[in-house]
Amino acid sequence: MWAAAPAGAQAASSSCRASAARSSGPQQVTFEPVVANAAETPCVAQSQELVGVVAGGGLAVTDPRAATEVGGGTIASSASDDSAQVTGTTPISVGHVSATQVESCLGGISVASGSSRVDGLTIAGTPVSVIGGQSIDQSIAGVRIRTNQLNGDTRQALVLDTPNGEYVLGEAKAGGDACAGLLGGGIGAGAGAAAGAGAADLAGAAGSNLGAGSGAVRGTLAYRLAASQLALRCLRRGIALIDVLQRGGRVALLGAADKSLVGRSVTITIRAGHKRVASAVVGSDGFFGTTAALPPRGVRFSNGASYQASAGSQRSAYLKLTRRMLVESIASHAGKVAIRGRIVKPLSRPVAAILIKRRVSCSSMVTVKRIKPRRDGSFSVTLLAPPHTPAALYLATSTVRQSLRNRRSYPTSTLPRVVVIQ
Repeated sequence: MWAAAPAGAQAASSSCRASAARSSGPQQVTFEPVVANAAETPCVAQSQELVGVVAGGGLAVTDPRAATEVGGGTIASSASDDSAQVTGTTPISVGHVSATQVESCLGGISVASGSSRVDGLTIAGTPVSVIGGQSIDQSIAGVRIRTNQLNGDTRQALVLDTPNGEYVLGEAKAGGDACAGLLGGGIGAGAGAAAGAGAADLAGAAGSNLGAGSGAVRGTLAYRLAASQLALRCLRRGIALIDVLQRGGRVALLGAADKSLVGRSVTITIRAGHKRVASAVVGSDGFFGTTAALPPRGVRFSNGASYQASAGSQRSAYLKLTRRMLVESIASHAGKVAIRGRIVKPLSRPVAAILIKRRVSCSSMVTVKRIKPRRDGSFSVTLLAPPHTPAALYLATSTVRQSLRNRRSYPTSTLPRVVVIQ
């Protein structure tokens, strides 16, 4: 679990809440195992999850997760369960369920979006087909089934009304002004002056998929383009995946491409089965971003859960989904760079320091800060940005124990991440 206090006008004018699962009897909640930002207002960044099966109120869920986020032009929440079962006179089972709701600042306007997914739903032995984020409202064997329900700023992936009570799986709430307190009008702002209206639209469309913590959604088009080309400079490839990270019930993918590929479609494939799982468009700034469904649990922690981006004849290297050290967000403001990340336990004993490094050439990195992670493995650091440069590239290194049984320490690092200097 991690939490952070809200900051500035955006947080003050925001609300968010995420709940993985809830069962309710007559006028009362009987079971709600995982909730992020239960107070709703103001929105704060928080993440909660439980491992394994958790049961109560006639409902059993596996690996429930809930997360909320605010900052950098985004107010967001997400919730998911890997599976669930409802006990009672009518047996109900469901596979993966997830919901996401987002308020994004696009061109100075706060825009709402969201999605949900319900897999493997069965009512009294009868399979119920739910395609993607389809919204349905129907009854089977005395159970009312509703999917992808949006009520104001709250999205519910699955609602089941039974004689024993109501069950909600995957609920995400995000509301407020995502542009409050932002300089420059948020994502995509400023691109029109630099590149014309058509390029601005393309940059805005791509930027909305990058995520607030990508390090690339703020700044002028020229600076963002410099950042994307910096990410490619030492790779000898025309396209690269910069990050692959699980966010809620989805896989978030961030990449950069040579400026000659602006406007081209990018295909994302997974190594397991070499299947196409997502697509994106290279924005005017050279970045692209999208999300994909989580791979099955049997694949999720293996090398099969590695992703590759391609555009025409260009191919990126594969990036694995699960790693021991992650950058969860990177951003720059007022001449400073803020990095937030996490080391996946178990930590080394004694706990090893984290070295924050900045690339100065393709063969040289300089250590700019030495910090210690928190007990839960999370870390955050604020650095002075390098002067007279539009973009910079950072990574963090440390050592971790391989497992609870193995006390030896092994080196680990985050992926290199670029940030537009503000």
